Amino acid sequence: MGVVSSINESLDNTRVGSAASPQNIKKKASDDIQNNFLTLLLTQMKNQDPTNPMQNNELTTQLAQISTVQGVEKLNETVGNLTGQLNENQKLTAAKLVGQGVMIEGNKISLFEKQNAQATASNEVIATPFGFELIGAADKVVLEIKDKAGNVLKTVEMAQGLKPDVYRYEWDGSDTAGNKQPAGSYRFSVSAYSQQGQVPVKPLNYALVNGVSNGPQGILLDVGLDNSISLEEIRQVL
Repeated sequence: MGVVSSINESLDNTRVGSAASPQNIKKKASDDIQNNFLTLLLTQMKNQDPTNPMQNNELTTQLAQISTVQGVEKLNETVGNLTGQLNENQKLTAAKLVGQGVMIEGNKISLFEKQNAQATASNEVIATPFGFELIGAADKVVLEIKDKAGNVLKTVEMAQGLKPDVYRYEWDGSDTAGNKQPAGSYRFSVSAYSQQGQVPVKPLNYALVNGVSNGPQGILLDVGLDNSISLEEIRQVL
């Protein structure tokens, strides 16, 4: 059945609805679109050809279109609110990390002397932790600790079956022969293997979170040496 309206009906639509309340300070874009749409629809119905009136399916389609516009705006508003809440949660999480050690992608090791309380005792040498992130299961992982020149000081083989995860290794600062190495900067490499061949693996080194900044790139953590990272780059919190 078609929707029929008298063409002699008054086109004055200023009396339709009530005046806007003073409390409605700001309208949504969808409200304006809906009002304009309904005005045009009423005008179209009033001036339609009586011999060829608008069909019900046409009216339903147009009403569905305006409902879609309203639904999209509500969805955008909801997503915007969720994004704001997520940003606030990330700020709180980042602030709690200040002063803590984290594991991030890298292959550096720092070896330093810890001052002992007794002047007669030799200072203890401590290495920053390092490790790796396995992307797939591995039957064997090989770590090679190297000096600045690239010479291999120590090789560590982990032959047990390892699942995809983050692993950490503590170095005692000695080479393969047991000789203690001097304080300084070192590097390491990591390789992983399975029966099918080489397994993807990422080297991880230690970093200390010194501060947090919030800029155009989002929330960044200062880990020293003019290096900043995002929360997503942290593989483990120590």
